[in-house]
Amino acid sequence: MIQRLTITGRLPGLNDMLLSRGRGHYAWNAKKKRLEEEIMWEIKRDRIRPVARARFSFHFFERDRRRDPDNVDAVAKKVIFDAMVKAGVLQNDGWDQIAGIRLEYAVDKDNPRIEVYIEEV
Repeated sequence: MIQRLTITGRLPGLNDMLLSRGRGHYAWNAKKKRLEEEIMWEIKRDRIRPVARARFSFHFFERDRRRDPDNVDAVAKKVIFDAMVKAGVLQNDGWDQIAGIRLEYAVDKDNPRIEVYIEEV
């Protein structure tokens, strides 16, 4: 069975995170914690059930092509996996739990979002 988590809007990119680090380590940590809490609410809303090990497919829908794909997914994956661990969807975000990651990118100017498909293996 495949579960789908939809994260509304877009998450900060790697460049955004690096700029935050210039304002201090605590600025980024506070921002990351807030993002994780928001994602945990979306995990709850989408009724994502715990999995022991899974393949993850990330579909990034950006409002335009201004950000490079590697900038889009770098921070998003980390924050999403950390939120899944905190929400109890994953026991950890290590080798034993993540069987694979697939990334796809598209433009949807009216509905930017991230769709994460979770396929337990």
